[in-house]
Amino acid sequence: MITPFSSREESLALIQDAQNMPTLPDRFLKIRDLIADPHSNSNDLNDIIGTDFSTSAALLKIANSTAYNPHGRALSSLPHAIARLGISTSAEIAMSMSLLENLTTSKSIERVHALWAHAYAVAMIAKYMHQHLKAPLENNISTVFMMGLLHDIGQLILAIRVDENYFAHDFHALYGENLCHAETKMYGINHAEAGAAILTCWNMPDHLITYTLNHHQTSTNLAFNLCHLAESFVNKHWPNIQHIEEVQQLLCYSPVDKIDIAMRASPVFQKYMPNT
Repeated sequence: MITPFSSREESLALIQDAQNMPTLPDRFLKIRDLIADPHSNSNDLNDIIGTDFSTSAALLKIANSTAYNPHGRALSSLPHAIARLGISTSAEIAMSMSLLENLTTSKSIERVHALWAHAYAVAMIAKYMHQHLKAPLENNISTVFMMGLLHDIGQLILAIRVDENYFAHDFHALYGENLCHAETKMYGINHAEAGAAILTCWNMPDHLITYTLNHHQTSTNLAFNLCHLAESFVNKHWPNIQHIEEVQQLLCYSPVDKIDIAMRASPVFQKYMPNT
């Protein structure tokens, strides 16, 4: 039995409190702008993240992994790591790491790491799927990536602003509508609504807010469906990922035909797949 912790009004007031509202990291915003700028380069990215030890260390760790370094040629500098991974992959990892480091809670840190790893995996799979459609979607690839990355941010916002023991509750193992139902009983609001509320406070684009609010619902929007399919793929094939770095290993070693099979099995995306 779930005992109510707060009312909807109380939860929303805590989330939207301007005095204590969590903010998007400055580094996240700079990297987002860099990705959108066709004239940006690896030096620009290095300037943004070069002073951040944990992100630099993560990029070096991934660049020196067997997935990216099969010949054992170790790298020791961030610019070389960015060159090996590519600016797009490096920027996406750095963007995700900035969220992990700045939007977190001291309790249940393992669950927070797993949450961001899941979000990053969904974003990367959605990006891959977007790249392999024969017809472009209305939303571009960077938008689809952001939809995947931010879709579950409401879980963390509930933990940061409403209930610091959010991740310790029994319902953390639930998924989809079952999770939303349990959250609503306890907080009067679910993580999809909490995510949409904080993204609104951050003045994020309407399509990101709308997807976050409805990411457990069916939709006629192809980009929304693509992210939903990507999350279903991650839940089925990578249910226990714990770290963002782990996702990159899985992306390199997991057969891409599994992703193609998932897309061809989808009634929505069958007709958008190239003929082979």
